[in-house]
Amino acid sequence: MQRALSKLAAARARKHWTLEQAAEYIGTNANTLYRWEKGKAMPRAYNIEKLCEVYEAAASDLGLEGNYITAEQNTSAPTETTEAADDGLNPWRKQDLTLRLMKLLWQWPRRNTRYHLLQAQIVQETEEYSSMSQEIEYLIGRREALHCLAFLPIELCGLSKLGPILNYPAEEILTQCAAGVTACWYLHRGKELALTSHIVESYLPTLKAIAKSSSSQHRKAAADLLTQCVLLKAALARHLEGTREAISYMQQAVTYSKVAENAMLHIIALRTLSIAYYYANQWKQALQAVEEATYLLEHAYATPMPKLLHSCVYAVLANRQALNGQKQDALTSLGQAHTTFHQQTTGEPIPIWVGHDQGILLGNDAMTHFHLGLQKEALGSFAQSLETQTATEVSRVETWLDQVLAEMHREDKPRDMDWCIKHWTQGIEGAKVLQSKELFNEAIRAYTAMRAAWPGEKQITQLRELVVRW
Repeated sequence: MQRALSKLAAARARKHWTLEQAAEYIGTNANTLYRWEKGKAMPRAYNIEKLCEVYEAAASDLGLEGNYITAEQNTSAPTETTEAADDGLNPWRKQDLTLRLMKLLWQWPRRNTRYHLLQAQIVQETEEYSSMSQEIEYLIGRREALHCLAFLPIELCGLSKLGPILNYPAEEILTQCAAGVTACWYLHRGKELALTSHIVESYLPTLKAIAKSSSSQHRKAAADLLTQCVLLKAALARHLEGTREAISYMQQAVTYSKVAENAMLHIIALRTLSIAYYYANQWKQALQAVEEATYLLEHAYATPMPKLLHSCVYAVLANRQALNGQKQDALTSLGQAHTTFHQQTTGEPIPIWVGHDQGILLGNDAMTHFHLGLQKEALGSFAQSLETQTATEVSRVETWLDQVLAEMHREDKPRDMDWCIKHWTQGIEGAKVLQSKELFNEAIRAYTAMRAAWPGEKQITQLRELVVRW
Protein backbone atom coordinates (compact mmCIF):
# COMPACT_ATOMS: atom_id res chain seq x y z
CA MET A 1 0.00 0.00 0.00
CA GLN A 2 2.68 2.44 1.00
CA ARG A 3 4.32 1.60 -2.32
CA ALA A 4 1.20 2.76 -4.20
CA LEU A 5 0.94 5.94 -2.18
CA SER A 6 4.55 6.95 -2.68
CA LYS A 7 4.18 6.49 -6.44
CA LEU A 8 1.36 9.04 -6.58
CA ALA A 9 3.17 11.47 -4.29
CA ALA A 10 6.45 10.92 -6.16
CA ALA A 11 4.80 11.81 -9.47
CA ARG A 12 3.92 15.20 -8.06
CA ALA A 13 7.40 15.60 -6.60
CA ARG A 14 8.94 14.96 -10.04
CA LYS A 15 6.96 17.92 -11.33
CA HIS A 16 8.17 20.03 -8.39
CA TRP A 17 4.56 21.03 -7.69
CA THR A 18 2.92 21.88 -4.41
CA LEU A 19 -0.39 20.22 -3.56
CA GLU A 20 -2.20 23.41 -4.57
CA GLN A 21 -0.44 23.62 -7.96
CA ALA A 22 -1.02 19.96 -8.79
CA ALA A 23 -4.65 20.12 -7.70
CA GLU A 24 -5.25 23.08 -10.02
CA TYR A 25 -3.86 21.16 -13.00
CA ILE A 26 -5.87 18.06 -12.12
CA GLY A 27 -9.10 19.97 -11.55
CA THR A 28 -9.63 19.14 -7.88
CA ASN A 29 -8.69 20.73 -4.55
CA ALA A 30 -5.52 20.32 -2.52
CA ASN A 31 -7.25 18.52 0.33
CA THR A 32 -8.76 15.88 -1.96
CA LEU A 33 -5.41 15.31 -3.69
CA TYR A 34 -3.77 14.96 -0.29
CA ARG A 35 -6.36 12.35 0.68
CA TRP A 36 -5.67 10.42 -2.53
CA GLU A 37 -1.95 10.44 -1.82
CA LYS A 38 -2.54 9.26 1.74
CA GLY A 39 -5.04 6.63 0.65
CA LYS A 40 -7.90 8.19 2.60
CA ALA A 41 -10.10 8.46 -0.49
CA MET A 42 -10.31 6.80 -3.90
CA PRO A 43 -10.05 8.64 -7.21
CA ARG A 44 -12.84 7.76 -9.61
CA ALA A 45 -12.11 6.55 -13.12
CA TYR A 46 -12.26 10.00 -14.68
CA ASN A 47 -9.99 11.36 -11.90
CA ILE A 48 -7.47 8.63 -12.67
CA GLU A 49 -7.52 9.53 -16.36
CA LYS A 50 -6.79 13.15 -15.49
CA LEU A 51 -4.01 12.17 -13.08
CA CYS A 52 -2.40 10.05 -15.79
CA GLU A 53 -2.69 12.92 -18.27
CA VAL A 54 -1.27 15.58 -15.93
CA TYR A 55 1.54 13.41 -14.56
CA GLU A 56 2.21 11.85 -17.99
CA ALA A 57 2.19 8.35 -16.55
CA ALA A 58 0.18 5.15 -16.71
CA ALA A 59 -2.24 4.27 -13.89
CA SER A 60 0.03 1.41 -12.83
CA ASP A 61 3.00 3.83 -12.61
CA LEU A 62 0.96 5.98 -10.23
CA GLY A 63 -0.04 3.01 -8.09
CA LEU A 64 -3.68 3.46 -9.03
CA GLU A 65 -4.26 0.15 -10.76
CA GLY A 66 -6.24 -2.51 -8.91
CA ASN A 67 -7.25 -0.66 -5.74
CA TYR A 68 -9.66 1.77 -7.32
CA ILE A 69 -12.98 1.71 -9.14
CA THR A 70 -12.19 1.57 -12.83
CA ALA A 71 -14.16 2.94 -15.74
CA GLU A 72 -15.21 -0.59 -16.66
CA GLN A 73 -16.60 -1.15 -13.16
CA ASN A 74 -18.24 2.24 -12.91
CA THR A 75 -20.47 2.57 -15.93
CA SER A 76 -22.02 5.65 -14.37
CA ALA A 77 -18.82 7.73 -14.18
CA PRO A 78 -19.38 11.22 -15.54
CA THR A 79 -17.71 12.02 -18.83
CA GLU A 80 -14.90 14.52 -19.11
CA THR A 81 -17.20 16.83 -21.06
CA THR A 82 -19.80 16.80 -18.28
CA GLU A 83 -17.25 17.56 -15.59
CA ALA A 84 -15.38 20.18 -17.59
CA ALA A 85 -18.45 22.20 -18.51
CA ASP A 86 -18.72 25.32 -16.37
CA ASP A 87 -22.06 27.11 -16.54
CA GLY A 88 -21.26 29.29 -13.56
CA LEU A 89 -23.06 26.99 -11.11
CA ASN A 90 -20.18 24.68 -10.19
CA PRO A 91 -19.29 26.52 -6.95
CA TRP A 92 -22.86 25.96 -5.69
CA ARG A 93 -22.85 22.32 -6.78
CA LYS A 94 -19.61 21.84 -4.88
CA GLN A 95 -21.10 23.22 -1.69
CA ASP A 96 -24.34 21.21 -1.81
CA LEU A 97 -23.88 17.57 -0.82
CA THR A 98 -27.50 16.81 -1.68
CA LEU A 99 -26.90 17.75 -5.31
CA ARG A 100 -23.69 15.77 -5.43
CA LEU A 101 -25.34 12.63 -4.05
CA MET A 102 -28.43 12.99 -6.22
CA LYS A 103 -26.24 13.28 -9.30
CA LEU A 104 -24.60 9.94 -8.46
CA LEU A 105 -27.99 8.34 -7.90
CA TRP A 106 -29.71 9.62 -11.05
CA GLN A 107 -26.74 8.78 -13.28
CA TRP A 108 -26.56 5.21 -12.03
CA PRO A 109 -27.65 2.82 -14.87
CA ARG A 110 -30.73 1.05 -13.58
CA ARG A 111 -29.66 -2.27 -15.10
CA ASN A 112 -26.39 -2.22 -13.18
CA THR A 113 -27.03 -4.27 -10.04
CA ARG A 114 -23.48 -3.92 -8.71
CA TYR A 115 -24.78 -1.73 -5.96
CA HIS A 116 -21.63 -2.02 -3.87
CA LEU A 117 -19.99 0.29 -6.41
CA LEU A 118 -22.77 2.84 -6.08
CA GLN A 119 -22.46 2.66 -2.31
CA ALA A 120 -18.69 3.11 -2.54
CA GLN A 121 -19.19 6.25 -4.64
CA ILE A 122 -21.67 7.67 -2.12
CA VAL A 123 -19.23 7.02 0.72
CA GLN A 124 -16.41 8.65 -1.24
CA GLU A 125 -18.51 11.70 -2.10
CA THR A 126 -19.62 12.08 1.52
CA GLU A 127 -16.11 11.72 2.90
CA GLU A 128 -14.66 14.17 0.37
CA TYR A 129 -17.37 16.68 1.24
CA SER A 130 -16.64 16.27 4.96
CA SER A 131 -12.93 16.81 4.37
CA MET A 132 -13.68 20.18 2.76
CA SER A 133 -15.33 21.58 5.87
CA GLN A 134 -12.46 24.01 6.44
CA GLU A 135 -12.41 25.17 2.83
CA ILE A 136 -15.97 26.11 1.92
CA GLU A 137 -19.11 27.50 3.43
CA TYR A 138 -21.82 24.87 3.13
CA LEU A 139 -25.20 25.65 1.62
CA ILE A 140 -26.72 22.39 2.77
CA GLY A 141 -25.00 20.29 5.42
CA ARG A 142 -24.11 16.63 5.49
CA ARG A 143 -26.84 15.62 7.93
CA GLU A 144 -29.60 17.14 5.80
CA ALA A 145 -28.22 15.54 2.63
CA LEU A 146 -28.12 12.10 4.27
CA HIS A 147 -31.70 12.57 5.52
CA CYS A 148 -32.80 13.31 1.99
CA LEU A 149 -31.04 10.27 0.54
CA ALA A 150 -32.43 7.97 3.24
CA PHE A 151 -36.01 9.17 2.70
CA LEU A 152 -35.97 8.80 -1.10
CA PRO A 153 -37.14 5.15 -1.29
CA ILE A 154 -40.01 6.05 1.05
CA GLU A 155 -41.06 9.29 -0.63
CA LEU A 156 -40.47 8.38 -4.29
CA CYS A 157 -41.19 4.64 -4.36
CA GLY A 158 -43.69 4.67 -1.50
CA LEU A 159 -41.92 2.00 0.57
CA SER A 160 -43.63 1.28 3.86
CA LYS A 161 -43.13 -0.92 6.89
CA LEU A 162 -46.79 -1.97 6.57
CA GLY A 163 -46.15 -4.21 3.57
CA PRO A 164 -44.31 -4.61 0.24
CA ILE A 165 -44.77 -1.86 -2.36
CA LEU A 166 -43.85 -2.91 -5.89
CA ASN A 167 -45.27 -0.06 -7.96
CA TYR A 168 -41.90 0.58 -9.61
CA PRO A 169 -39.42 -1.69 -11.42
CA ALA A 170 -37.19 -3.69 -9.10
CA GLU A 171 -34.12 -1.97 -10.55
CA GLU A 172 -35.42 1.45 -9.50
CA ILE A 173 -36.34 0.31 -6.00
CA LEU A 174 -33.02 -1.46 -5.45
CA THR A 175 -31.00 1.50 -6.69
CA GLN A 176 -32.76 3.88 -4.33
CA CYS A 177 -32.52 1.44 -1.42
CA ALA A 178 -28.78 0.99 -2.04
CA ALA A 179 -28.34 4.74 -1.76
CA GLY A 180 -30.76 5.02 1.17
CA VAL A 181 -29.21 2.30 3.29
CA THR A 182 -25.76 3.86 2.76
CA ALA A 183 -27.13 7.10 4.18
CA CYS A 184 -28.61 5.15 7.10
CA TRP A 185 -25.21 3.65 7.91
CA TYR A 186 -24.00 7.21 8.40
CA LEU A 187 -27.10 8.34 10.31
CA HIS A 188 -26.92 5.51 12.83
CA ARG A 189 -23.54 6.84 13.95
CA GLY A 190 -25.21 9.99 15.25
CA LYS A 191 -27.94 10.70 17.75
CA GLU A 192 -31.05 9.91 15.67
CA LEU A 193 -31.32 6.21 16.43
CA ALA A 194 -35.12 6.07 16.43
CA LEU A 195 -35.46 7.94 13.11
CA THR A 196 -32.88 5.71 11.43
CA SER A 197 -34.65 2.61 12.71
CA HIS A 198 -38.01 3.78 11.31
CA ILE A 199 -36.47 4.54 7.91
CA VAL A 200 -34.75 1.16 7.61
CA GLU A 201 -37.88 -0.63 8.77
CA SER A 202 -39.76 0.90 5.82
CA TYR A 203 -37.36 -0.76 3.37
CA LEU A 204 -37.71 -4.27 4.78
CA PRO A 205 -41.06 -5.59 3.42
CA THR A 206 -40.34 -4.58 -0.18
CA LEU A 207 -36.77 -5.87 -0.12
CA LYS A 208 -38.02 -9.18 1.31
CA ALA A 209 -40.52 -9.46 -1.54
CA ILE A 210 -37.85 -8.79 -4.18
CA ALA A 211 -35.51 -11.27 -2.48
CA LYS A 212 -38.14 -13.95 -3.15
CA SER A 213 -38.41 -13.05 -6.84
CA SER A 214 -37.66 -15.46 -9.66
CA SER A 215 -34.89 -13.27 -11.04
CA SER A 216 -31.58 -14.56 -9.65
CA GLN A 217 -29.92 -11.20 -10.23
CA HIS A 218 -32.58 -9.28 -8.36
CA ARG A 219 -32.84 -11.89 -5.65
CA LYS A 220 -29.16 -11.72 -4.71
CA ALA A 221 -29.00 -7.93 -4.93
CA ALA A 222 -32.10 -7.56 -2.74
CA ALA A 223 -30.76 -10.09 -0.23
CA ASP A 224 -27.51 -8.15 -0.02
CA LEU A 225 -29.30 -4.88 0.75
CA LEU A 226 -31.74 -6.70 3.04
CA THR A 227 -28.83 -8.09 5.06
CA GLN A 228 -27.45 -4.58 5.47
CA CYS A 229 -30.83 -3.31 6.62
CA VAL A 230 -31.24 -6.08 9.16
CA LEU A 231 -27.69 -5.52 10.43
CA LEU A 232 -28.67 -1.91 11.06
CA LYS A 233 -31.94 -2.90 12.71
CA ALA A 234 -30.08 -5.26 15.04
CA ALA A 235 -27.62 -2.55 16.08
CA LEU A 236 -30.48 -0.13 16.71
CA ALA A 237 -32.77 -2.68 18.36
CA ARG A 238 -30.29 -3.22 21.18
CA HIS A 239 -30.88 0.37 22.22
CA LEU A 240 -34.51 0.89 21.24
CA GLU A 241 -36.20 -2.51 21.64
CA GLY A 242 -34.11 -5.05 23.51
CA THR A 243 -31.48 -7.74 23.18
CA ARG A 244 -33.98 -10.45 22.23
CA GLU A 245 -35.11 -8.45 19.21
CA ALA A 246 -31.48 -7.70 18.29
CA ILE A 247 -30.67 -11.42 18.25
CA SER A 248 -33.71 -12.14 16.09
CA TYR A 249 -32.64 -9.53 13.53
CA MET A 250 -29.09 -10.86 13.48
CA GLN A 251 -30.22 -14.43 12.89
CA GLN A 252 -32.15 -13.11 9.89
CA ALA A 253 -29.04 -11.29 8.69
CA VAL A 254 -27.02 -14.51 8.72
CA THR A 255 -29.72 -16.22 6.63
CA TYR A 256 -30.05 -13.41 4.07
CA SER A 257 -26.27 -13.09 3.70
CA LYS A 258 -26.19 -16.68 2.47
CA VAL A 259 -28.84 -15.88 -0.15
CA ALA A 260 -26.80 -12.87 -1.22
CA GLU A 261 -23.75 -15.13 -1.67
CA ASN A 262 -21.60 -12.34 -0.23
CA ALA A 263 -18.76 -13.89 1.77
CA MET A 264 -17.72 -10.67 3.54
CA LEU A 265 -21.29 -9.86 4.45
CA HIS A 266 -21.82 -13.38 5.83
CA ILE A 267 -18.73 -13.06 8.05
CA ILE A 268 -19.84 -9.64 9.29
CA ALA A 269 -23.31 -11.01 10.04
CA LEU A 270 -21.81 -13.74 12.24
CA ARG A 271 -19.52 -11.21 13.93
CA THR A 272 -22.50 -8.98 14.67
CA LEU A 273 -24.58 -11.92 15.89
CA SER A 274 -21.80 -12.47 18.43
CA ILE A 275 -22.26 -8.87 19.57
CA ALA A 276 -26.00 -9.38 19.97
CA TYR A 277 -25.42 -12.52 22.09
CA TYR A 278 -22.81 -10.65 24.13
CA TYR A 279 -25.22 -7.92 25.20
CA ALA A 280 -27.83 -10.56 26.01
CA ASN A 281 -25.26 -12.15 28.41
CA GLN A 282 -25.26 -15.33 26.31
CA TRP A 283 -21.48 -15.55 26.41
CA LYS A 284 -21.04 -19.09 25.13
CA GLN A 285 -23.19 -18.44 22.06
CA ALA A 286 -21.32 -15.15 21.53
CA LEU A 287 -18.01 -17.00 21.40
CA GLN A 288 -19.38 -19.70 19.10
CA ALA A 289 -20.70 -17.16 16.59
CA VAL A 290 -17.42 -15.27 16.28
CA GLU A 291 -15.46 -18.55 16.16
CA GLU A 292 -17.56 -19.54 13.14
CA ALA A 293 -16.83 -16.17 11.55
CA THR A 294 -13.11 -16.69 12.20
CA TYR A 295 -13.15 -20.15 10.63
CA LEU A 296 -14.88 -18.84 7.49
CA LEU A 297 -12.43 -15.94 7.32
CA GLU A 298 -9.37 -18.20 7.52
CA HIS A 299 -10.44 -21.36 5.74
CA ALA A 300 -13.68 -21.21 3.76
CA TYR A 301 -12.89 -18.88 0.86
CA ALA A 302 -10.19 -19.09 -1.79
CA THR A 303 -10.13 -15.32 -2.31
CA PRO A 304 -8.16 -13.56 0.45
CA MET A 305 -10.25 -11.23 2.58
CA PRO A 306 -9.22 -7.63 3.35
CA LYS A 307 -6.93 -7.24 6.36
CA LEU A 308 -9.41 -4.83 7.92
CA LEU A 309 -12.00 -7.63 7.97
CA HIS A 310 -9.48 -9.86 9.75
CA SER A 311 -8.88 -7.16 12.35
CA CYS A 312 -12.62 -6.68 12.76
CA VAL A 313 -13.21 -10.36 13.52
CA TYR A 314 -10.10 -10.94 15.64
CA ALA A 315 -10.95 -7.93 17.84
CA VAL A 316 -14.37 -9.37 18.71
CA LEU A 317 -12.89 -12.86 19.10
CA ALA A 318 -10.37 -11.55 21.67
CA ASN A 319 -13.17 -9.87 23.62
CA ARG A 320 -15.25 -13.07 23.74
CA GLN A 321 -12.29 -15.30 24.62
CA ALA A 322 -11.41 -12.99 27.51
CA LEU A 323 -14.99 -13.07 28.71
CA ASN A 324 -14.90 -16.88 28.67
CA GLY A 325 -11.65 -17.03 30.65
CA GLN A 326 -9.32 -17.89 27.75
CA LYS A 327 -6.58 -15.40 28.64
CA GLN A 328 -3.74 -16.51 26.38
CA ASP A 329 -6.02 -17.06 23.39
CA ALA A 330 -7.54 -13.63 23.97
CA LEU A 331 -4.17 -11.88 24.03
CA THR A 332 -3.08 -13.76 20.89
CA SER A 333 -6.27 -12.78 19.04
CA LEU A 334 -5.90 -9.18 20.20
CA GLY A 335 -2.36 -9.12 18.81
CA GLN A 336 -3.69 -10.42 15.48
CA ALA A 337 -6.37 -7.71 15.49
CA HIS A 338 -3.77 -4.96 15.86
CA THR A 339 -1.33 -6.53 13.39
CA THR A 340 -3.88 -7.00 10.62
CA PHE A 341 -5.33 -3.54 11.21
CA HIS A 342 -1.96 -1.99 10.40
CA GLN A 343 -1.47 -4.35 7.45
CA GLN A 344 -4.56 -3.11 5.64
CA THR A 345 -4.08 -1.59 2.22
CA THR A 346 -4.82 2.09 2.57
CA GLY A 347 -7.26 3.17 -0.12
CA GLU A 348 -8.66 -0.34 -0.54
CA PRO A 349 -12.45 -0.04 -0.94
CA ILE A 350 -14.05 -1.38 2.24
CA PRO A 351 -17.86 -1.52 2.45
CA ILE A 352 -19.33 0.89 4.96
CA TRP A 353 -21.12 -1.96 6.73
CA VAL A 354 -17.83 -3.53 7.87
CA GLY A 355 -17.91 -0.88 10.58
CA HIS A 356 -14.38 -1.22 11.89
CA ASP A 357 -11.86 1.52 12.58
CA GLN A 358 -9.17 2.42 15.08
CA GLY A 359 -11.68 3.57 17.68
CA ILE A 360 -13.61 0.29 17.57
CA LEU A 361 -10.37 -1.69 17.66
CA LEU A 362 -9.25 0.20 20.76
CA GLY A 363 -12.68 -0.28 22.32
CA ASN A 364 -12.39 -4.05 21.92
CA ASP A 365 -8.81 -3.86 23.19
CA ALA A 366 -10.09 -2.08 26.30
CA MET A 367 -12.89 -4.56 26.93
CA THR A 368 -10.56 -7.52 26.41
CA HIS A 369 -8.27 -6.20 29.15
CA PHE A 370 -11.30 -5.35 31.29
CA HIS A 371 -12.56 -8.94 31.14
CA LEU A 372 -9.04 -10.18 31.94
CA GLY A 373 -8.93 -7.99 35.05
CA LEU A 374 -6.24 -5.69 33.63
CA GLN A 375 -8.00 -2.43 34.43
CA LYS A 376 -5.01 -0.10 34.05
CA GLU A 377 -4.49 -1.29 30.48
CA ALA A 378 -8.24 -1.14 29.83
CA LEU A 379 -8.45 2.49 30.95
CA GLY A 380 -5.51 3.41 28.71
CA SER A 381 -7.21 1.90 25.67
CA PHE A 382 -10.54 3.53 26.55
CA ALA A 383 -8.84 6.95 26.67
CA GLN A 384 -7.22 6.36 23.26
CA SER A 385 -10.53 5.22 21.82
CA LEU A 386 -12.21 8.47 22.83
CA GLU A 387 -9.48 10.45 21.09
CA THR A 388 -10.28 8.96 17.68
CA GLN A 389 -12.30 11.25 15.45
CA THR A 390 -14.39 8.38 14.09
CA ALA A 391 -16.07 7.56 17.40
CA THR A 392 -19.86 7.25 17.05
CA GLU A 393 -22.27 8.76 19.56
CA VAL A 394 -23.15 5.29 20.86
CA SER A 395 -19.52 4.17 21.24
CA ARG A 396 -18.59 7.46 22.92
CA VAL A 397 -21.34 7.11 25.55
CA GLU A 398 -20.59 3.43 26.01
CA THR A 399 -16.91 4.19 26.58
CA TRP A 400 -17.66 6.81 29.23
CA LEU A 401 -19.69 4.28 31.19
CA ASP A 402 -17.26 1.39 30.65
CA GLN A 403 -14.46 3.60 31.91
CA VAL A 404 -16.31 4.11 35.18
CA LEU A 405 -16.75 0.35 35.63
CA ALA A 406 -13.06 -0.21 34.87
CA GLU A 407 -12.10 2.43 37.47
CA MET A 408 -14.37 0.70 39.99
CA HIS A 409 -12.50 -2.59 39.47
CA ARG A 410 -8.92 -1.31 39.50
CA GLU A 411 -6.64 -2.30 42.36
CA ASP A 412 -3.34 -0.66 41.40
CA LYS A 413 -4.26 2.69 42.98
CA PRO A 414 -7.17 4.37 44.85
CA ARG A 415 -10.28 5.01 42.77
CA ASP A 416 -10.82 8.57 41.56
CA MET A 417 -14.32 9.61 42.64
CA ASP A 418 -14.38 13.00 40.90
CA TRP A 419 -13.18 11.41 37.66
CA CYS A 420 -15.93 8.77 37.90
CA ILE A 421 -18.62 11.37 38.58
CA LYS A 422 -17.56 13.39 35.54
CA HIS A 423 -17.57 10.44 33.13
CA TRP A 424 -20.69 8.85 34.58
CA THR A 425 -22.59 12.13 34.21
CA GLN A 426 -21.53 12.36 30.57
CA GLY A 427 -22.63 8.76 30.08
CA ILE A 428 -26.09 9.01 31.66
CA GLU A 429 -26.87 12.26 29.83
CA GLY A 430 -25.68 10.73 26.55
CA ALA A 431 -27.84 7.64 27.09
CA LYS A 432 -30.89 9.85 27.58
CA VAL A 433 -30.16 11.90 24.46
CA LEU A 434 -29.89 8.68 22.45
CA GLN A 435 -32.90 7.22 24.26
CA SER A 436 -30.95 3.98 24.57
CA LYS A 437 -32.37 1.40 26.94
CA GLU A 438 -29.12 -0.59 26.92
CA LEU A 439 -26.90 2.39 27.74
CA PHE A 440 -29.34 3.65 30.38
CA ASN A 441 -29.25 0.26 32.10
CA GLU A 442 -25.45 0.25 31.89
CA ALA A 443 -25.42 3.70 33.54
CA ILE A 444 -27.51 2.30 36.39
CA ARG A 445 -25.05 -0.60 36.82
CA ALA A 446 -22.17 1.85 36.94
CA TYR A 447 -24.03 4.02 39.46
CA THR A 448 -24.68 0.99 41.66
CA ALA A 449 -20.96 0.21 41.62
CA MET A 450 -20.15 3.82 42.57
CA ARG A 451 -22.57 3.76 45.52
CA ALA A 452 -20.99 0.52 46.72
CA ALA A 453 -17.50 2.01 46.44
CA TRP A 454 -18.38 5.24 48.25
CA PRO A 455 -21.33 4.45 50.55
CA GLY A 456 -23.02 7.48 52.02
CA GLU A 457 -20.95 9.92 49.95
CA LYS A 458 -23.16 12.96 49.36
CA GLN A 459 -21.82 13.73 45.86
CA ILE A 460 -22.64 10.17 44.75
CA THR A 461 -26.06 10.16 46.37
CA GLN A 462 -27.01 13.40 44.63
CA LEU A 463 -26.41 11.78 41.25
CA ARG A 464 -29.60 9.80 41.84
CA GLU A 465 -31.51 12.81 40.50
CA LEU A 466 -30.07 12.15 37.03
CA VAL A 467 -31.39 8.56 36.90
CA VAL A 468 -34.62 9.58 35.21
CA ARG A 469 -35.80 8.12 31.91
CA TRP A 470 -36.55 10.36 28.97
